[in-house]
Amino acid sequence: MERTGVKIVVPPHSVEKDEIVVSGEKEGVQEAKRFMMAVFEEKVTTVSAVWCLNNVGNRAVELTR
Repeated sequence: MERTGVKIVVPPHSVEKDEIVVSGEKEGVQEAKRFMMAVFEEKVTTVSAVWCLNNVGNRAVELTR
């Protein structure tokens, strides 16, 4: 994230991993986390399902609480 100076690593869909790694200065990591969590919370409240299309096939991911 350019404005915080942190490095964010998101695994590709082809990997069975759901962990996002954020590294950098403590303040920058905390700001990036707040930003990502705000985006996530917004999507959780507005999206009921996401269809991921990849070369393995179709996979539905339920995001409702």
